[in-house]
Amino acid sequence: MSVRRAVARPAGTSDLLSEVGRYEQSASLTDSHKVALRLHRAFLAHPAGLDADVRSEALTHFSAAQIVELVFKFMWWSTNRASVTLGDDGPHDANRLTSFRYDKTGAYVVEAG
Repeated sequence: MSVRRAVARPAGTSDLLSEVGRYEQSASLTDSHKVALRLHRAFLAHPAGLDADVRSEALTHFSAAQIVELVFKFMWWSTNRASVTLGDDGPHDANRLTSFRYDKTGAYVVEAG
């Protein structure tokens, strides 16, 4: 199951996650953030049907290399979609939080104990 851990934030900062759901109306997100989220929405909903306006906006705010990097990140962040859809994303131990990390190669490592 996906989990967001509570972390201390510097004074005067906030979590932008609440802005993402209503990103089009957000005053906190930059135009570049909004364009990246539009591109992500297109990627998730219908990647082969990228709207010409979204494409044009993306090319205005990002270089071709940055767009490729964003799309690779979208793919990386979506790797757990199959396990969530199949209901196979349960906790390793239902009675406690499980610590994990990524090793030097990027592999997911569950901490024992």
